[in-house]
Amino acid sequence: MTVSTVLHAEGLLFDLDGVIVDSHEVVERHWRQFASWHGLDATGLSKRALGRPSLEAIQRELPHLSTSELQEAASRFYVLEETDTAGVTWVVGAETLLDSLPDDRWAVVTSCGRKLAEARIDAVGLGSPMHLVTADDVHRGKPDPEGFLAGASLLDVDAQRCIVFEDAPTGLEAAVRSGATPVGVATGTPVDQLRAAMKGNGVVVEDLRAVTVREAGGVLRVEIEELQR
Repeated sequence: MTVSTVLHAEGLLFDLDGVIVDSHEVVERHWRQFASWHGLDATGLSKRALGRPSLEAIQRELPHLSTSELQEAASRFYVLEETDTAGVTWVVGAETLLDSLPDDRWAVVTSCGRKLAEARIDAVGLGSPMHLVTADDVHRGKPDPEGFLAGASLLDVDAQRCIVFEDAPTGLEAAVRSGATPVGVATGTPVDQLRAAMKGNGVVVEDLRAVTVREAGGVLRVEIEELQR
């Protein structure tokens, strides 16, 4: 069941994986390969890495590695991520929504490095977003709000006047901490976990088919079919 909700904003900030591009298949494949390289159990590995920079996720799984060993393991994984995009597709509704938006009113804020983000963007034919914030552009990854604050700055608006679309609890926590209005996108994480991460703020949608945006007088009127389950 859904209920119509209207929000107003001056800028829109979108996570990449799970919101714009569906990389679930390829991410699962990459983390299974990573587990085989290091003799790890792959069960739940991709879920633990969800919404975090790969380097941080690798460090959490291999805390015994020295700095040089960690960098070597991460570099090997980066090459795999950046060169294998087979199976990356649009999340339903994302292409239509982005095509409807003024280019200068939205940004992508992702935990991917820039090369990986560009590879996945290219895989679906999105082209180059006017504004893109990646793990290479910030000092602290999600759940720190730095990325969303940087995205709002690129749009020349206050983060409190932005709406963030996120599919991961870590990203929604970052959105709340930035002061933006969070919208949880239920493409992979249970709705109750999304709601918990938003701490009573924001709404949850099934995917971006539930979102319609119209601009009037410099303000974005965002119509949302909110999930009630």
